[in-house]
Amino acid sequence: MTTRTLAVATVILALATSGGAAERVLADSFPAGGIDAVTLTNRVGDVVITAAEVPEITVDVTLIPRRGGLFSSYRKAEQEVESARLTTNVVNRRLEIEIECEAGEPHFEAQWVVVLPARVSLNLSAGVGDVTIRGAAAGVTIELGVGDATVEVSDGPVELELGVGDATVRGPVARFGQVTASGGVGDATIVAGGQQVTSEGMVGRETSWRGDGPHSIELEVGVGDARVVLE
Repeated sequence: MTTRTLAVATVILALATSGGAAERVLADSFPAGGIDAVTLTNRVGDVVITAAEVPEITVDVTLIPRRGGLFSSYRKAEQEVESARLTTNVVNRRLEIEIECEAGEPHFEAQWVVVLPARVSLNLSAGVGDVTIRGAAAGVTIELGVGDATVEVSDGPVELELGVGDATVRGPVARFGQVTASGGVGDATIVAGGQQVTSEGMVGRETSWRGDGPHSIELEVGVGDARVVLE
């Protein structure tokens, strides 16, 4: 290896190391015995939530500083990451989780990984980022501004409102009755028991299906495709 190559490699390694050090991981866990519902609020970043047969709720959040524009300071974003806090509050058996930051519009994204009991219902409010939910059985409510959403449930009602992006809801056909999928611009499709119902028209599309199950699905997308698959 030449001296020049070694110098370039050293600089690249230094940049990679400094970039990784700017990230910060916040983690916490909570006994789930007295919790019936979880409310999570996120501004920017992806959210992955898995519901399973577990005795506690675990939360891991990786904060990644981002410049907000041409004249935005990366160092300021790092300082916001350093001062951010993972806050929790329990009200009426509902656990509320979010990241607090002194800045009104923080210059970082939060990547969430959450595991909770399947019997706990979920309410998620997010600005920008992809959302993935797996295994929920007690009800899911999602309000997402921009991003793709994938929701896989084994039981419980689903309400999903998405501004821009594609959304898919999957579940067992026997557990759902009234199902609706709609979109302003994009396709709205329901596949249930091997049969497919697709909306028609250029804008304001909506399709529905009726089954024998006790729960409902309401899926609404502003710009993008809305899809429900029940098997």
